[in-house]
Amino acid sequence: MKCPVYPIEKCLEFCHDIFEVGIEFTTTIENLLKRYNYRSERTKAFSYLKSSAIQYGLVNASKRQVSLTHASKMLLFARESYKKGEDYAMLKMLVFLKPYLFRNLIYLSDCKPITSVSYLKAFFRDEGVTSSSIKQLMASFMQNLSYCSLIDELGQIVITERSRSLINAIRNKRSFEMYCNEEFDNLREKIKIQVPEVVRTENIIIEEIGAEKMHEFIKNYNANSKNYLRLEIGDDALILAKTRKGVNQKEIIKKILDVLSEFRYIS
Repeated sequence: MKCPVYPIEKCLEFCHDIFEVGIEFTTTIENLLKRYNYRSERTKAFSYLKSSAIQYGLVNASKRQVSLTHASKMLLFARESYKKGEDYAMLKMLVFLKPYLFRNLIYLSDCKPITSVSYLKAFFRDEGVTSSSIKQLMASFMQNLSYCSLIDELGQIVITERSRSLINAIRNKRSFEMYCNEEFDNLREKIKIQVPEVVRTENIIIEEIGAEKMHEFIKNYNANSKNYLRLEIGDDALILAKTRKGVNQKEIIKKILDVLSEFRYIS
């Protein structure tokens, strides 16, 4: 697919999932498939979502891993004081215009009504988009316009004075890319991010044991470790370990398993 099937906001949800299941803004394809309960990365919904995020410049991908770009980090984690400013609006615009088809459509539709279904269908059809994909691309395009505050009540593209030079640069691919790179470097200096604290979870399956003994163990363990660890037990004898930021969870879990082994609570 040569144009993003999914809108920017949907791709940002995908980026947030990468952040939540990953380490240092990077995770494996395998982890994401587990997150979405997909068996294969060839699953259409997953492959289209990943492809869309890449085309917006929100994700970098290799054969086995995906990672967030500076653009997605800024959109996700910009401090609240920046999100209503002109710089943040320009960042959204740069992401929106990165895919060629969306960029070209904005250029051709500048100051013209574009809510006409027939107009949009004709544009995508002339660009070689298959009929089965046109409807979804139209929906993504319109959602992106709304996300970037680029459409008025009359269905016309609304371009800010700052964005005008960006639109004008579309005529020349090289000058557009240079302009975008310069703007993006400028925004990286201006927009400060604040990454939220993440509580990661790890599941430890144990043998089914007496609930009373297990709760007694948890109570005693928490009495000494409550500052950095919380243990919960589910109906199927599952321990859920939650650690705070900065705690080496693997070491904590190993200690728990060692103690449980001593008590013969696990095999």
